[in-house]
Amino acid sequence: MRSLILFAYSGLTLVACVAPDRAADRAAILQAVRAVGDAHLESDPAGFVAADADTVLVIADGEVHTRTRAEQLARVRTYLEGRIFTEASQIEPPRIEISPDGRTATVIGHARIRGVVTSADGPRQPFAFTAAWLDIWRKDAHGWHVIVHANTQRDSTP
Repeated sequence: MRSLILFAYSGLTLVACVAPDRAADRAAILQAVRAVGDAHLESDPAGFVAADADTVLVIADGEVHTRTRAEQLARVRTYLEGRIFTEASQIEPPRIEISPDGRTATVIGHARIRGVVTSADGPRQPFAFTAAWLDIWRKDAHGWHVIVHANTQRDSTP
């Protein structure tokens, strides 16, 4: 009987010590980051915020705001409106670090965005900028979601 209890206890210990699948988590996050670049090129506001949590803490332009996914979606629609994106590329691969417990992650990204602003009453105006950002992600039963987004950008030559 004692060996059966010891065996059962050992089995529980092994199950509890199984590490999260970091490669699968990293791949899921990387796919979501790439989807934001695709959403630029496709002018897809829903795709742009698909990985956002229900609320996201946004740090940008010297301010801190808590925004719902609906608020983010409205802001992204305004951002995409009247723009045609010709490039949304990673300047360097995203840096993804996953916590030891596999429940949170940080992503540092650096991208180049180019395109033109369209106007009914004038010529197209080219634009270009680089953006660097830090996102904090949380994993729940439905997958990975951005809970904090901090970014900075700089205009560059179109």
